[in-house]
Order: sequence, then C-alpha cells, then structure tokens
Amino acid sequence: MGGNIWSRISKLFSIVMNNIKLNQELPQNMKFLKAQRVIYANAKKIYRLQLTITIVVVVILNVVKLTQKSFTSMDLTPYIALVSVSITLFDLLFLSGYLSKFKTNGAKVQELFDCNVYNLEWNETNSGEKPENWVIEDAENKYVHNPKAPLSNWYHIELDGLNQQEAILRCQETNLEYDRKLRYHFKNDCLIVCLSIVVLSFAAATIINASLQGYLINFIAPTLPLIVILIKLVIDNNKAVKSLEEVRKAARKLRNSGGIPSMTQLRQVQDKLYCSRKDSSLIPENYYQCRRSKLENSTKSNVANPL
Repeated sequence: MGGNIWSRISKLFSIVMNNIKLNQELPQNMKFLKAQRVIYANAKKIYRLQLTITIVVVVILNVVKLTQKSFTSMDLTPYIALVSVSITLFDLLFLSGYLSKFKTNGAKVQELFDCNVYNLEWNETNSGEKPENWVIEDAENKYVHNPKAPLSNWYHIELDGLNQQEAILRCQETNLEYDRKLRYHFKNDCLIVCLSIVVLSFAAATIINASLQGYLINFIAPTLPLIVILIKLVIDNNKAVKSLEEVRKAARKLRNSGGIPSMTQLRQVQDKLYCSRKDSSLIPENYYQCRRSKLENSTKSNVANPL
C-alpha cells in the first residue's frame, strides 16, 4: 500500500509543467514566425504567378486555335504546341527550383521556431545548416500584421496538465494531422479538375468528330502545361499524405504506449515533419483559407480524442 502511494507521489513530481505557451510568445520566437510567414508568402506569390501564367496561356491558346481561321490562313498548330511545351519546360527547369529554395528557407525558419519552443536540439544531419541571420531579418522586416491570421498563441491547443515531452508530442500530432488533411483534400480537388479537363476536351472532340490525332493536337497539346501541373500536384501531395500518415501513426503509438516519450523519439518525429514541409508542394493561400476553419476544428477533435 505504501509502495503504491510513493509511486503515485513520484509520478506526480515527475510531471513538470510544459513551457510551450510561454516560449512561443518570446520575442525571438515571434521573430521566426514573422519571417517564415513572409518567406512562405513570397513562395506562394511565385507559385500563384506560375499557375496564373499557365492557366492564362492555356485559355489564350485555345481561343487562338478556335478562331485562327478568321484572321489567318496559316496553320498555327505547331507554334501553339511549341509554346505549350516551352512553358512546361520553363516550369520544370526554372520555376520548380526557384520555389524549392523558398520552401527550404521557410521550412528551416519554422524548424527554428519549433526547436526553440520545444527546447529541441537542431538536427544538422537532417535539416542542414540553420538559415542565415540576414534571411530571417530581411523577411521579418517585411512582415505586415494581419488581424485575420495572428501569430500570437500559435499552438492554441489544450496543453494543460502535460509535461514537456507530452506537450511536444501533442503539438507535433496537431501539425501532422492538420497538414495531412489539408493535402488530402487539395490532392483530391486537383485530381477532379484534371479529370474534368480531359473529359470535357474529349467530349468536345467527340462532338466535332475529331480524329485521335486531332484530339491530341487540338485539345491535349494546348492544355498540356495545366495538366502537367495538376498531375504533379496530385503526385506530390499524395506522397506527402502517405508520409504524414505513417509519422502520425508512429506519433499516436508513442502517445498510447503509456510511457513518457523520450526527446530522441520526439526528435525523430520532428525530422519527418521538417522533411514534409521542405519537400511538399505549396497550398494556395485562398484554398488554405477556405478549408482553414473546418480543418482546425476537426484537427483539435482528432488530436484530443485519438482512436
């Protein structure tokens, strides 16, 4: 009986209140949040420009193809196909690399924030060198406060009664669950749009009784850049969803094991989370805002009440 009492007392004393809520509000950590917000915003601007150019060009090419007989007798089909292929190569060889640089910097700054808030060591083997100070300071100076997307109380989930390790795991699970669900919905919506383009173009070709060659040249070629981007988004986000799901299951297993997770185990979960942030495709801001409210509510529920 006495042994049980001392065991309970020892367990109570072993629970140290976590300091995540306090750490996330420190000026240095707020600086990281501001910087990562600006870096990701710049990346999304490039990404939005990429999609806009592609979509606009696709529309223009289709209009030119349908109306060319009214203003010229020259066959513009080869030139339209050449423009489509050029845009595709420009995207694959230039824009993708440029976006990758911004995503890596954003992921590193976000990793700095998490490491500081969690009191985790920076893993140079996995994350490389820390971002240079001028990158962070330059981005922070460009930050403009948005009342609709505040940075304060970043981890606004319930952490009371948890020790530091348990609180870290709860925050990591929240990040994993939120990102997984967002990418799952985005992947499905991209697939629907891509299939709709192919089906509608095939229906149009069937109505005008076009040959297979005519279908490929007159309908598929002009929409090639958009189709390639959509397929790439589906593949990238599907890969990210599977990876996040595996890590989420591992994190949930840690939580349900009955013991307190070690900092080494938490570091492994964090490494996977960093890689997902760095390698996964960006989600358009408008799409994120559209899904944000429902995702936050479902994520809180799932993390607080795991199956």
